[in-house]
Amino acid sequence: MWRLSRYVLLEILSPFGAALLFFLLLLFSMAFLRGSDLLLGSAIRLRDLAEIGFFVLPQFFIQAIPIAFLLALLLGIGRMNEDREIRAMQALGLSPMRASWGVIGFGLVLSLLLTGALAYALPWSTRNLWHVTSELLKRNLRGDIKSGVFYDQLTRYVLFVGEVDRQNWKRLWLYDTREEDSLGLLNAKEGRLELPEGEEAIWLHLKEGEIHDIHNDSAAVAYPWARFEEGRLRLELGRGYFQRNSLGRAMDEYTLGDLQRFSKEAGERGDERGALRFHVAWHWRLAQGLAPLVFSILGLAIALKYLKGNKAMGGLMTLVAYVAYYILARVGVSMAEEGLWAAAFGAQLANVVFLAVGLVGWRHLEAGRLL
Repeated sequence: MWRLSRYVLLEILSPFGAALLFFLLLLFSMAFLRGSDLLLGSAIRLRDLAEIGFFVLPQFFIQAIPIAFLLALLLGIGRMNEDREIRAMQALGLSPMRASWGVIGFGLVLSLLLTGALAYALPWSTRNLWHVTSELLKRNLRGDIKSGVFYDQLTRYVLFVGEVDRQNWKRLWLYDTREEDSLGLLNAKEGRLELPEGEEAIWLHLKEGEIHDIHNDSAAVAYPWARFEEGRLRLELGRGYFQRNSLGRAMDEYTLGDLQRFSKEAGERGDERGALRFHVAWHWRLAQGLAPLVFSILGLAIALKYLKGNKAMGGLMTLVAYVAYYILARVGVSMAEEGLWAAAFGAQLANVVFLAVGLVGWRHLEAGRLL
């Protein structure tokens, strides 16, 4: 039985490697297209591309491993089904499910690796990624801001400069895209750019300007505006840019210990919603790590029942299962964040549903009703 389990596992490893490489390349391509304005900026260097690629790799592995494993499982078992190898096992009195323990063991190993990456590698890489990004944005600012051209790569702001002379600007306009707690619209006769080292932000030194609260539409308040002679404004860079382009999330930079500590601190401050949000994020981080193990159980039941070597059907069922998994996960997390469900149940909803369906399929397979 051990030799048979090893044979089944080897049928999975080859398509898993190919699928993992494919999805990594796909994610890299999509990330490059989303961040092309940054990665093709005037100050980009080969070293910057290498650093960004290295630091974004853990995030892509976390996204690619579950779906690559599920696709490899469906294709490998589907090929064995097509060649009647599953029938041969049954004719010899061997259970296909018992012969698949190697695959489930591999799913467990992937889950452990994924949990470790989510707990440690993801926060470390995210913090470094945002630092590299902010430094690159700072360097790009020197060459990318042109006279008479709108610049929208700053987090939440759109910048227009009438005349650019190195880091000294004239006739500057800055629009805050937020509607709440917004700066509104700012204009200044002169401005100077400051790029501090080691800080994910830039500073604007402004002279002779006005601030207009254009987002205030209350009829009871006169049009609010103010004039200033001189001032400084801090504009954030790196993490806001990557969050906006779906290359990083606010919680990704925190370890599991950080999430627990922040949840406790928020609860002590009386911020119940914030405490719940960090608590749910902690459970969701763990739930993501269990995805390969859950997929191994469900994928075996699906492949043994429905797949007969049809690669197109295997790809389609992988896509359907993956989308259904993350829809369930998103619903569960949202309900938990609203306090309607327990945090652990909401975060683990997709795993619970998929595991239940997989175990039911196993029961029928062992009873011989599906083959």
